Amino acid sequence: MILVTGATGNIGTELIKQLLSDGARMRVITRDEKKVSHLDPAVERVIGDRHDPSIVRQALQGADKVFLLPALLDKSHDADR
Repeated sequence: MILVTGATGNIGTELIKQLLSDGARMRVITRDEKKVSHLDPAVERVIGDRHDPSIVRQALQGADKVFLLPALLDKSHDADR
């Protein structure tokens, strides 16, 4: 299982397509399920904020690889943190 954060961006979307074509099992974290509706239905979705430790723990269950592709500036959180 491969977990991808930042799956709604250009790089994340293309990475998921490539990994799926290679036969990988995929999972993403997203705050808004509508934003990942374009992804293959085989991609598992964990709905929630990647800054929430319980969501991250849930998403990591069974994952053996992780790609962290967050936006450069996440407007939902204070940039000074």
